[in-house]
Amino acid sequence: MICHVWSMRMKPESTPEQRQAVLDALATLPEQIPGILSFTFGGDLGMGRDNADVVVIARFADEADWRAYLAHPAHDRFAEDVVTPVYGSGAAIQFPVDESS
Repeated sequence: MICHVWSMRMKPESTPEQRQAVLDALATLPEQIPGILSFTFGGDLGMGRDNADVVVIARFADEADWRAYLAHPAHDRFAEDVVTPVYGSGAAIQFPVDESS
């Protein structure tokens, strides 16, 4: 199993409505993209300094499913239409997980 974690800091001038648009768009991805075993996401609560604004934690059976997720047109539309206008910086990691964890 592969766990994919992505976090993003939005541009400082991004609005609360744009942040909500990112979260709303994320909510639609699991129903559109096959191969996602679990998909958790959220916006930062503002409790720590220098936190990211948005995070995604997704699990896939294998690398092929993760790559299919990244290449899926719904993911492309999300990245281009919703993320690109507000993207400040981000980071991602993929790592193997034991299926029992």
